[in-house]
Amino acid sequence: MTELTTSPPTAAAITPIDELEVIVESVETIADGVRLVTLSSKEGDAIPRWEPGAHIDLLLDAHLERQYSLCGDHEDSKHWQVAVLRDSSSRGGSEWLHTRLHAGDVLRARQPRNNFPLVDAGS
Repeated sequence: MTELTTSPPTAAAITPIDELEVIVESVETIADGVRLVTLSSKEGDAIPRWEPGAHIDLLLDAHLERQYSLCGDHEDSKHWQVAVLRDSSSRGGSEWLHTRLHAGDVLRARQPRNNFPLVDAGS
């Protein structure tokens, strides 16, 4: 009988893909129950570009990862913005952003991806 063996995954196979550290530049209330979070590269470099309809994953703590739609000026190469509605019945992401996130905090984020690209409807 032949025994099949597999080698453990390499570091490259288990390294988080396209993650970067971002700093929270500001957190402001823009409407009842809505906070606008402005993020930038921790190093002050240009931040990856995005197109309307894109979203990012924010790794809020060791056991809490959530996806948020990007908003604001997609031509701004220094900032990302997300607007988050507080939902006390959610699984915890919006509550965490509303109660624990402050300017100066550092988060890990995954680069933008666009599962809902905007297409020109024509005339």
